[in-house]
Amino acid sequence: MIADRLRRVAEELLGRLDETDDLVAVGIGGSVARGTADRWSDLELGFFWREPVSTGERTTWLSSLGRDLTDQHDLTGPPWSAGETLTWDDVSVDLVHRDLPGIEHELTLLLDEHDPHPRRSQLASVLTSLIPLRGDEQLAAWKTRLVTYPEELRRRVVEEHLFLTRAGIELHRARRDGFLFRHALTEHQRRLVILLLALNRAWHPGYKRLSTTLAGLSIAPSDLVARFEETLDAEPDRAWTVMRSLIDDVLELIEEQLPTLDVAAARASFERVLRPTLADELDR
Repeated sequence: MIADRLRRVAEELLGRLDETDDLVAVGIGGSVARGTADRWSDLELGFFWREPVSTGERTTWLSSLGRDLTDQHDLTGPPWSAGETLTWDDVSVDLVHRDLPGIEHELTLLLDEHDPHPRRSQLASVLTSLIPLRGDEQLAAWKTRLVTYPEELRRRVVEEHLFLTRAGIELHRARRDGFLFRHALTEHQRRLVILLLALNRAWHPGYKRLSTTLAGLSIAPSDLVARFEETLDAEPDRAWTVMRSLIDDVLELIEEQLPTLDVAAARASFERVLRPTLADELDR
């Protein structure tokens, strides 16, 4: 199986690296961890350090692999993250580095302060899906912390993404500005995904294999996957008709799940439309 081969590559690669006390844990992420690896998949390895490690230090440590490193980057943050890519037995391997203090800070913002930023939910998704290779205890501790999706976080995420607008997208559709229409439609799709994940108390796994993610949601509009895919594939008028019906259904779900939220205000905001400012005859 593809996943088994990628796991063997991970173990072989780790076996070539010197042990260091500064490295607390290592895990396999990405499609291998989620059980969706296919022949297009690369290998994603997460390295978790006590403190941020410079590009030079990482390059020296990784030199024992005898491979060229590409796409090296450091994001000083906060939070700090870094990475590079290499090839091992024809497998593209993405190395992703994070520091423990940075992760702990992000988890505090997410779980205790209920910060609704999708980036933190995506970090939670990564941590909960990791396959441990080193430092099992640390990875297990993070997974335990992330078992419960706080109700206040659920509410905050929905509040943050509840107000959708149709004015701009109606304008682009009327003008047949296809690029701008699709851009605005994608923003509506993104927000619906975030809302549905929050309603289901699910950490955000990103947008790859989105149909699989949507199919796993129990709190969802009927025929969600087919309708969502139609908004991606249909011509503009049909895509917008389907999207509007999905928005209506999601707002109804929010009213059921979070009855104290002012969904009526969100509906009113969504129903506002732009009107031509000049009489039709002036356009002739």
